Amino acid sequence: MNTEQKRAEHTDSISRGKQLILFLLLPALVLLDQYTKHLAVLHLKEQPDVILIRGVVQLSYVENRGAAFGSMQNMQVLLIGLPVIVLCGIVYALWKMPPTRKYLPMFLVLLVLASGAMGNLIDRIMHAYVVDFIYFSLIDFPVFNVADIYVTCSAAVLILLMLFYYKDEDTAFLKRTQDVSVEDLPVQSSVSDASAAGTDLEEAAEDKAAGRPENKKDGAAGHE
Repeated sequence: MNTEQKRAEHTDSISRGKQLILFLLLPALVLLDQYTKHLAVLHLKEQPDVILIRGVVQLSYVENRGAAFGSMQNMQVLLIGLPVIVLCGIVYALWKMPPTRKYLPMFLVLLVLASGAMGNLIDRIMHAYVVDFIYFSLIDFPVFNVADIYVTCSAAVLILLMLFYYKDEDTAFLKRTQDVSVEDLPVQSSVSDASAAGTDLEEAAEDKAAGRPENKKDGAAGHE
């Protein structure tokens, strides 16, 4: 790798400090989700619906014991296990992801996706249900919450990124178990050559100490 390539990679890389700042997005989004649910419990539970836009959207308190948008009701083991598996996969991807600007969109999308999964997981562990409160009455859409918005939007953006932005080789880091640098190859060759030369010198020293003549192949070839 030449100097210009190294300089380009250094310019394109994201420092660990900036990565830590970006990671703060995760707790911030989770706290926002939990805060909106807390407000829903305080002001909407056992209260009439709050109309935001008549006939379009309103706030309505619902305790959802299923998955997103009311599916998979009363399946708590599965509903807790699946988010945990998703979060483990996201952590693995973020850990293996190269710290370059090219992967910044994927990095941010995975953080938002993890925030949504974590926000609803907290509710399921603490209450065995998720608080939903946003209702689009115009299309009679199932009641949802802020964490559902995180999951839905980030999943859609991630699909678009994988289809139109990233190529197959861009996700090779997920399968890579060991990085092999091309620069290491000549070093290994040089070490092998040096080892062989050292062995020859040792043999020559032993022959000289024993009083045996040195084996000069080149000279013998010349006389022939």
